[in-house]
Amino acid sequence: YALNPEVEYLQREETDRTLRDILGYYIYRDLKRGWRITSPNLEQTGLLKIEYLSLSKFCRDHDRWSTFHPVLADATPEEREHISKVLLDYLRRELAIRVGYLDPQEQERIKHNSSQYLIPPWGIDENERMVQASIAFPISRPGGRIPENHVFISPRGGFALFLKRHGTLSSIKKPLKVEDVQQIIQNLLDALCIPGLVQRVENIGKDKLTGYQLNASGFCWLPGEGTEGLNDPIRVPGAPEKGHRTNPFFVSFYQSDNRELTGLEAKEHTAQVPADEREEREKRFREGTLPLLFCSPTMELGVDISQLNVVGLRNVPPTPANYAQRSGRAGRSGQPAFILTYCAAGSPHDQYFFKRPELMVAGAVSPPRLDLANEDLLKSHIHAIWLYESRLDLKSSLTEILDTDGDTPSMDLRDHVKQALADKNAVARAKKRAKEALQDAIKAFSEMMFGSADKADSWLDQVLNQVPLSFENACVRWKNLYLSALSQQKRQSKIILDASRSQRDRDLAKRLRNEAEKQLDLLRKSDEQFQSDFYSYRYFASEGFIPGYNFPRLPLSAYIPARRLRSENREFLSRPRFLAISEFGPRSIIYHEGARYVINKVILPVDADEKGITNQGVLCSQCGYLHKIEDPPGPDKCTNCGSDLPMPWTNLFRMQNVSTKRRDRINSDEEERLRQGFELKTAIKFPERNGRPVVKTAKLKDDQGQTLATLKYGHAATLWRINLGWKRRKDKAVFGFVLDVERGYW
Repeated sequence: YALNPEVEYLQREETDRTLRDILGYYIYRDLKRGWRITSPNLEQTGLLKIEYLSLSKFCRDHDRWSTFHPVLADATPEEREHISKVLLDYLRRELAIRVGYLDPQEQERIKHNSSQYLIPPWGIDENERMVQASIAFPISRPGGRIPENHVFISPRGGFALFLKRHGTLSSIKKPLKVEDVQQIIQNLLDALCIPGLVQRVENIGKDKLTGYQLNASGFCWLPGEGTEGLNDPIRVPGAPEKGHRTNPFFVSFYQSDNRELTGLEAKEHTAQVPADEREEREKRFREGTLPLLFCSPTMELGVDISQLNVVGLRNVPPTPANYAQRSGRAGRSGQPAFILTYCAAGSPHDQYFFKRPELMVAGAVSPPRLDLANEDLLKSHIHAIWLYESRLDLKSSLTEILDTDGDTPSMDLRDHVKQALADKNAVARAKKRAKEALQDAIKAFSEMMFGSADKADSWLDQVLNQVPLSFENACVRWKNLYLSALSQQKRQSKIILDASRSQRDRDLAKRLRNEAEKQLDLLRKSDEQFQSDFYSYRYFASEGFIPGYNFPRLPLSAYIPARRLRSENREFLSRPRFLAISEFGPRSIIYHEGARYVINKVILPVDADEKGITNQGVLCSQCGYLHKIEDPPGPDKCTNCGSDLPMPWTNLFRMQNVSTKRRDRINSDEEERLRQGFELKTAIKFPERNGRPVVKTAKLKDDQGQTLATLKYGHAATLWRINLGWKRRKDKAVFGFVLDVERGYW
């Protein structure tokens, strides 16, 4: 766990003290209430009981209770102890605990020492958000914005209902009023301050409220037998007579000798992991020093781990071909192999093959089918032919293609790129070679799109003449990322140099400027390996200008900051737009390298204010056809089916690249990725040429010639996905953002 395992003397003591501090923090954080299935805490398994020092003795002291509310004064010692323990347990599970491990200032020291003395995963990152102690207030929750660490014990809340419940307090002769309950809760907290179990936290916030916290010094940590689980009478009024059942697996697991788990480590193996790290992990996996890999489909594509015995599939693969590839990673040296496949209960695909496993395990591998007359694929291959004929070298970075020189770069194409784009001879050579290589596919596309192969030549001319425009359009995403980062750097530099700004503003500005500079470094790097998303050829392939393995194209990026401030390990994660529309939504969570990152801002183009950032559109409720409104108020009738259109959406925001902030590390309680409460709608829009949709109609008729069904279909139809955000409190839908470019083929 030590950054320097050989260290001795005082530094060794500081290293061990730092680890103890972190373990202490996790011990208290583990007390927090939560619904835990995969890793129940020790209380849930009945292996830990927490009592409170002198509580029983204090509750028997009638003189001490005589000055409080009559219900408390007349209660039996057992009843006082019971309700006091329920209240103390409630505060404890809400982490309203006065202890250094949960104190913000102490946590800063722990994080600082962690970066100095410990290595991952033992240390806590400098920008990780640690859970802080809560403060309890014996009032109803007020309106307005409330700090996250404030807990309110309302006279109408769960604890109040517990007090008023029949059998809790025999001294209650008639139903308690809200005022009585309020006073009882206040008296209880004040009473528990006498034996030092509770501490007052004076004058919090602008309202000068008095809050309360438990004193950790009053805890008595006792081992349990694991036979009876945790019972919370506030939330579960009717507990079983023999107590809640415990999970026998975890009881046994927590009590057993787990020294064989020492050194157990797992890593990701995905396309988002840098190539050198991915190769290093494969090497360690082969050697057995890295015992476990969590893989995306990158592992199925020919990676040979000869000694691998077991493959676990978290869901059923899409096709028998995928299953053959993934299961084929094990047993490659002739040894027996075990393949375990989980079938999700909520997945129709998984359940279908769960009932028919032979169709997947022993299923026929079908050859892949590809539409060679696909317009986008044809264009990208024609662009690649032009690139070869023009002899244009895309180098390794877009800084060698675009003018990024100076304080305010023009972002124009560099001269040698302009010359290549203006070379008519290269266009002529590219046309000749394209006709030789792609003639059949171009004719098939022309027949399907225009109804005649005679227009194939003119379409090819059009594509080649638009190469300069297509090339510049492919550079737009990189330009926006670069200019946005450059603009952020300049803005924050002004704040840092402004003596009138507070120290807090300047510190924040330094962090944001550092983030912007790291983004610029990522975009500028020319010595990066070709697997980088911003390596020129891979970037132009992802934008669809030239062919690439990644399809669908046109990805969006999320900036992932370094886990430690001095680290160089920062990157952009790319997602195809049909995934980004949900994964990159506001406040959504991204899982990467064992940590959770929250989407905290959008990287807008620099000219967003001039162009505007919202659009309008209307979705036909009958056929799902989308009408993008360029000139309000827009159409009244659906251009596809003729139905009346509903009211338009007026504040659609086109999905942009985003930035993230590290939240915390992933824990085992998350069986699935967290999602915000967004509703996704899918719509269709046919391509238009000369203002008219390019669409064909097919009719299904019976033997008598009667039309049973009509199907409209269009080549290269645009598939839209719209993410509808939900406005809290008022429970009304507001339309968050829209994705308007994702090609599907229908």
